[in-house]
Amino acid sequence: MPSSARPLAASVALLLVTSAVAAPALAAPLAAPDRPSATHCLPEFEDPAADRPAHVDAGDTARIAVLACKAWETTVRVEGPGVNASVDLGGEAGASGHGTLVVNTSADGAAAYRTAGRLAFGVDHADGSFRTGTYTLTLSRGGSVVDRLALVVGDPRIGNLTVGYAAANATVAGAGDLRRGFENGTVVTAGGVDGLGGYDVEDGDSTVLHPGTLVLAVDAKRLAWAVDTNESAASVTALAAYLNRTGGALRVVQSNPTPSRRVKAVDLLDPDAVSLYADPANDSFYLVADTRALRVVHGATDRGYPAADGAPAELYGGDRFAANLTLNASGRFDWAAAHDRAAGADPASAETSFVVVEPDAGLPDWPRDERVALAPGQPVRGRTTLAPGSTLVVEAARADGTTTTRRVTVGANGTFEASLGTANATDGTRLTVAVRLPDRTGGVERRAVVRDPAATLSASVRGEGERQVAFDATVSHRSLVVVAEADGDVVGVQPRAPDTGYTGGLVSLAAADPGTLTVTVYRDVDRDGRLDAADVPYPNASTTVEYEPTDSPTATGSRSESGTPGPGAAGSTVADSDAPTESSTPVPGFGVLAAVVAVAGATLSLRRRAN
Repeated sequence: MPSSARPLAASVALLLVTSAVAAPALAAPLAAPDRPSATHCLPEFEDPAADRPAHVDAGDTARIAVLACKAWETTVRVEGPGVNASVDLGGEAGASGHGTLVVNTSADGAAAYRTAGRLAFGVDHADGSFRTGTYTLTLSRGGSVVDRLALVVGDPRIGNLTVGYAAANATVAGAGDLRRGFENGTVVTAGGVDGLGGYDVEDGDSTVLHPGTLVLAVDAKRLAWAVDTNESAASVTALAAYLNRTGGALRVVQSNPTPSRRVKAVDLLDPDAVSLYADPANDSFYLVADTRALRVVHGATDRGYPAADGAPAELYGGDRFAANLTLNASGRFDWAAAHDRAAGADPASAETSFVVVEPDAGLPDWPRDERVALAPGQPVRGRTTLAPGSTLVVEAARADGTTTTRRVTVGANGTFEASLGTANATDGTRLTVAVRLPDRTGGVERRAVVRDPAATLSASVRGEGERQVAFDATVSHRSLVVVAEADGDVVGVQPRAPDTGYTGGLVSLAAADPGTLTVTVYRDVDRDGRLDAADVPYPNASTTVEYEPTDSPTATGSRSESGTPGPGAAGSTVADSDAPTESSTPVPGFGVLAAVVAVAGATLSLRRRAN
């Protein structure tokens, strides 16, 4: 997803500000400067003072307060590992001036220096790039040294690596689109996989759809500035050059090869396939590529990374990769060493993992071998590996041959919802529900039956003063038994199965205060076992109990799900409605996707008491 990135501001700008920078005293004091006598202005480093060196991490900006005098030409020499520069300072309009010298340790050459405040400046010469080490800033008037300051540049730091994916034809206007995409879910990090494809996705793994758009977000201040210079637009070539110059490396290597296959590697520094979007204002940048264009090769070496001339390979669903970015690697890149550095919280190394997934969609919460009970007008909800903004086809075929077809838009994290046109269906109407990919391939078929919502409920506090509600109920659909206090705070939820028939059990009251509690049976509309905005209470399936706990609460137990259901009790009624979400809108760019996800993600707030 290439973009016109704004001109690269030098990673380390030498801005002159008046804020103090606290730092420990130098282990070995610098030689005292020669200070000529003067009756008034004498140039000096005002903050930090000479006995308190400035400390910054590589890639950060040092801000040093300076006094420059009207009658003298003031020069700052910067000397240290890999850097030799001379900056001329003077007060504006011939007056003495207080200001800030800004040194950007991410930038190279003259781009690393500028000023703020009542200072004029010019760069006489500037060579080299900042690296870890101690630099000496020498302030001179004419040919005489008047002040010195130490600038200590610490190791560079990498924050997080985050992998995600977007639709294969999603458009990107800039780094801001990608940043917002991660925030609002239009860039998916691990969506739609549960119950689909049998992928071995572990905690902490991201997923990448193939074919799709891979996005790697890198939180690294120095690198973000280094690839965003004044001379050229942000590019993968600039990143590769910087890593080569500083001994860094970006490697993406398969971590689960089969015994008969060699390790695969993905080249994320291929300028023909990968675009870079710099966001130095937020200390980050993004690498973006169509997975179909990525260079993938075989050929593992003894260091765990495929040779450059490795045989071409392909990505398959289930492939797991580790992505490692390491700065200041010494000598030949060693994958095991880089992995250990990242695992050991080395600030100059970071690693993440992702699993390749293929296009798929389904109803993973629906059993394969039985009919799911749906209320009239109830939409179906499912998951897909497709990116938000993509479209799916959902069909509901009745026994009489009538078919309802919907095109639905995928929402945040690979979820979708579709109306089946059953608002007026009679009790007992049977359906075959099919979910298909946009080309009507793949997906699943499941069976359903329309049932009018009905439930009965009886409930009581178990034992005298004990901390549980015992309930008996009959239900027509997958359900939840919910206990709430008089002010609406939910203090207990118990998901119930099977979908229909008798159910009984216990709800813990450990979080409840004494008083009147309301016990209600809800239809678990989205079949996720949690009470949320999708779930609807049954008509006439609510009752109250009085809760007066003793000082010695009993442990929560389980109750045999057998016996005779008790009578229903009168309660509140919430009508169900047919709420279709179908759409024939083509996959939009990120700007439109954000609006789609915002609507899809709107939910009803439920207050819950903290345990």
